[in-house]
Amino acid sequence: MSPPAVPGRTAFVPWSVPAAGGMALGVATSGGVAIGFAVALAAAAAAAAALVADRGRRTSLRAGATLALAAFAVGALRHELWEARSDPAAPFLEQETRWVGTYDGEWFSATEPVVARL
Repeated sequence: MSPPAVPGRTAFVPWSVPAAGGMALGVATSGGVAIGFAVALAAAAAAAAALVADRGRRTSLRAGATLALAAFAVGALRHELWEARSDPAAPFLEQETRWVGTYDGEWFSATEPVVARL
C-alpha cells in the first residue's frame, strides 16, 4: 500500500532512472532489437514520467526527458562504435596460423600474432 499523497510534495525520481532508461533504449534500438520492445519500453518510461509529473513540478519532467534523450543518443552512439570496431583476427581467417598465448578455461588471451582476447 502506498503512502497518502501530501499536497505540495513531489515524487522523488533519482537522475539515474531516466538516464538508465534512455541508455537502455538507445542500445536496444541501435542493436536491432524488435521495435515493439523499444516502443513498449518508451511507453513505460513515459507513463512513469507522467505519474511523476502529475504529482510534481513540470521542470523535473523536462529535465528528466532531456536527460533521457541525451542518454538515448549516447547509448545508440556507443553501441554503434562498439559494433564498428575492427576484428584483430580478421587477417588470419582461412589460413593456418600458430597462436601463442594463455587459456584460462574460458578465454584465450593471444599474444602472437596479435594481442587479442578470443
